[in-house]
Amino acid sequence: MRDGSAPGNALAPRTVNFTTGAAPDITPPTISNVTATPTTNVTGGTIRLGATVTDDVAVISVSADVTEPDATHLNRTMALVAANRYEDALGWSQIGSYSFLVWASDSSGNWASSGGSFTITPLPDTTPPTISNVLATPPTNVSGGSIQISAIVTDPDDAVASVSADVMQPDATHVNRTMALVGGSRYADTHPWTQVGAYSFQVAATDSSGNVANVTVGAGSLGVATDSSGNVASAAGSFAITPLDSTPPQILHTPPAAPFYVGNAIPIYATVTDPDDSVAIVKLDFTDTMGFTRNVTMTLDYGEYTFTIPAPASVGTIRYHVYATDASGNPNATREYTLTVTLPPDASAPLITNALAAPSSAVSGSLIEISATVTDNVGVATVHVNVTRPDGSSGNATMAPRTANEFAYASTRLLVGPYPFRVWASDAAGNWASATGSFTITAPPDATPPEIYHTQPTGPLHAGTEIQINARVVDSDGSVAVVKVAYTGTAGDRHND
Repeated sequence: MRDGSAPGNALAPRTVNFTTGAAPDITPPTISNVTATPTTNVTGGTIRLGATVTDDVAVISVSADVTEPDATHLNRTMALVAANRYEDALGWSQIGSYSFLVWASDSSGNWASSGGSFTITPLPDTTPPTISNVLATPPTNVSGGSIQISAIVTDPDDAVASVSADVMQPDATHVNRTMALVGGSRYADTHPWTQVGAYSFQVAATDSSGNVANVTVGAGSLGVATDSSGNVASAAGSFAITPLDSTPPQILHTPPAAPFYVGNAIPIYATVTDPDDSVAIVKLDFTDTMGFTRNVTMTLDYGEYTFTIPAPASVGTIRYHVYATDASGNPNATREYTLTVTLPPDASAPLITNALAAPSSAVSGSLIEISATVTDNVGVATVHVNVTRPDGSSGNATMAPRTANEFAYASTRLLVGPYPFRVWASDAAGNWASATGSFTITAPPDATPPEIYHTQPTGPLHAGTEIQINARVVDSDGSVAVVKVAYTGTAGDRHND
């Protein structure tokens, strides 16, 4: 036999007395004083469910149907622990809210229920916040200057409730400062301090169970953080306040050595020191050759501050000065310097093309013109031609400009033979270039015929006998090319041999 609960609890054997003919029992049990003790406990803790159950005949079963936070059900039989009082105790691990129904049945099968609830919470937080990366910025400042005390504060299992800094001043008085969240997990407080000297501090940590750890660290400020469970942690930092500085930084600067050319960058160097404070700012203020003014930060590199002025694009003057301030705001500046920018020296020789003679071949006595195209990146200074004659002698002549880049020289040539020549050109920087060419002079055409010296043969001349004809032929300005004899034989026949 089982009761009517799900899944149904087995009933112990029971003897029931009844009287035949009595009226049927239709009244369900009465459930009152439903309790969950305690109403809240930590995970793993025990909750005792209880209820007072009565019936006009007899109570047969009492159970509790518990709904856990994940919506699963657990049915628990409740035992009679006192007159009409039924209870069940069990440890619960799921964190969250639980609801339950107490079910009771009597011997006639009548059922009644009544509900309640309880809560299971996480184990209490006993871990204090973690404080790291404690900073005092700057670590040293002058009297009246501000110091920012900051730290990264985290708590892996709770929320950070408060962060503060207990600052012990040089005269041993304490000042407590609340630190605000400034970004991420970093808390900070910025405050001006006037007393000159060091600040002492102590690192302390306390949890909600009263466990305390103290570590003496040195001089500085005490940062204290608590989470919402009241756990306390602490960590240390330090700073110092020095007397007010009124001395500006010292600037040592030697201007760069000339010359300065278009297209070449100009590095500027300066040594900046401050005997009683830190150098805060070093800048270069300059106006370039185009008249544009720039104010730039100089970079510290191996003890010197430096900035390279970009390569000027035009000739002109660059004006500049260096200025610096220390951490106390004391300024200093150099005088204004000027740099004269010029064009770079010319290293390119002129370019000579089309070195020609016109005509390239002519008879003796002809006028020969030598010409060439000459250009230079800056300007052509001189153009000459050196001509070597057929007899080995030479002459040098200046070529005159004929057009913008064309130069020429003309002269009459008599000697027959080849004439090699070289054109030379120079620019204002003394760069030279040359190009070669040649022409030929030939003899004039021969208009004088050869001279013939001939003596007629004397007789007697006989038929059948050869007749020898002799002649001397000379040409004073050339060579004899052809000598022939024309004759008519005794038979009237003509010959040209």
